[in-house]
Amino acid sequence: MQKSYPISSLINGVDEAKGSFCTPTGRFKISEKIGDNVELDTVFIARMPTGEIYSEQLFNEQADKDWILTRILWLDGVERT
Repeated sequence: MQKSYPISSLINGVDEAKGSFCTPTGRFKISEKIGDNVELDTVFIARMPTGEIYSEQLFNEQADKDWILTRILWLDGVERT
């Protein structure tokens, strides 16, 4: 069964170059789900929950932080290059 989901993407824009830290375009399958059993708005660093829950106060204390919250979907491309 195939489903479509909206996603958030990197601030660096779209690009397929390895190491570009950009968001690739194309079709993908979900190969790993991270955060299935964590509270909504859990903060992650390096794919690990920090124990913090995102809030306006936390944002104000760390406004420049690249927030990763609640769920991470690890993707694999399914198109041939």
